[in-house]
Amino acid sequence: MANGNNKRTFVGENVTVAGARLNWAGYLFKKDDDGPNASGKYRCDLLIPKSRTGEMKDINTAIKAAFGKAFEEGVLSKDVIGSQVLKAVKSNTPLDPDKDGIGWPVKDGDKYADDRIELAVAKGKDREQQEKFYEPYRGMWLITATSSKEPDLADIMGNPVDRESPEAKRMFYSGALVYANLFLCAYQPSKFVTKGGVTAWLNGVQFWKKGKPLGNGGSHFTAINEAMSDGFDDLIDDGGADDTEAPSSTPSDANDGWGDLV
Repeated sequence: MANGNNKRTFVGENVTVAGARLNWAGYLFKKDDDGPNASGKYRCDLLIPKSRTGEMKDINTAIKAAFGKAFEEGVLSKDVIGSQVLKAVKSNTPLDPDKDGIGWPVKDGDKYADDRIELAVAKGKDREQQEKFYEPYRGMWLITATSSKEPDLADIMGNPVDRESPEAKRMFYSGALVYANLFLCAYQPSKFVTKGGVTAWLNGVQFWKKGKPLGNGGSHFTAINEAMSDGFDDLIDDGGADDTEAPSSTPSDANDGWGDLV
């Protein structure tokens, strides 16, 4: 959509995801330009335990608001997709672009893992290896957030972190628990998503707590991620530095569902 100054404006809603597990952390530091299906953007996966019903309620509220603004601005048609969106929000059931024709920023991690595993096996890859590869997605909701520019990085107190510093490389690794600020942006129908939808743009990531590294964690940055976790072994197993308070906006159930991952 363009305004009177011929500058493109975007319709959507900001939301902060609290206490998500970070994956594909290497792409916070360089754009994903590996392989034929690369996004060419900075990106990460955010994994949220399905037991975190309070957090998902907040996310669904933001998704509903993003669609509502898109209806008001004429980016999307309420008559065409309004009832589907409301049903999905109320039932906490992500819509599928292929089946429903509507893009949705949250995916079912179990379904995502199953689909990716079957696709990989069909191409001749070992099923057992693929099961291990996608294990972190089991029992999770998944948000893949992207950005065309470098996302902001912050420490637990909200202070900016220099992405070129050793501190950043140690703090943001696959397996760490983070806050992520997203812009849920509406987009118009296309040949790929026939009814349009909402996607997640990544504004910034704030470190919250040290979690167990994912190893390969579904990332091409295995060696980098191993280096990122150096020096944290004594903190990872006991959940990090207990004398450091989490940001005051941490929801009461932020640690629910993580079990021995922190």
